[in-house]
Amino acid sequence: MSINSTQVILYYFFGASHEKRDTFESIVLNSDWCSFAAKRKLIRHIINEQKLLEGQAKDEFDKLDRKVMSVRMHLLMADCHRTKKRVWLSYLKGHRGQQELTDEYLTEIEILLREAVSKALALAVKIGAKKPAENS
Repeated sequence: MSINSTQVILYYFFGASHEKRDTFESIVLNSDWCSFAAKRKLIRHIINEQKLLEGQAKDEFDKLDRKVMSVRMHLLMADCHRTKKRVWLSYLKGHRGQQELTDEYLTEIEILLREAVSKALALAVKIGAKKPAENS
C-alpha cells in the first residue's frame, strides 16, 4: 500500500491528530507483521464502511488493487537472470513463467503504480486525511 493508504488508515482510526497516532503507525502499520494484505483488508473495510467508493469505481479500485498485489508478488518472488542481450524474470504461478524485463514491461508497471498512487491519494482526500492539491 502506498503512503496515502497508510494516511487513510491513520485518519480513519485517529482523525487529524491524536497522541497515539505516531506510535500506532510506527509499531503497528510499519511493522513486519502488518502485511500488505492486512493493510488492503483495512482499506477495503474503510471504503465499505465510509462508502468512499461504490459501484464501478469500487470495482475498478479492487481490480487495480489486485493487479498491484500480483505485480508485487511477481517481483518479490522472481529470480532474475540474463542472456547476452536480455534480462528475464522467472517466477512460479501455477506453472513456471518468464517475463522479459523490457522498457515496455517496466513502463506498464510504472503506469499501474502511478494509477494506484493516484487512486490512494484520491481516497485520502475523500476521507479528509489529505488536502486536495491546489494545482491538480
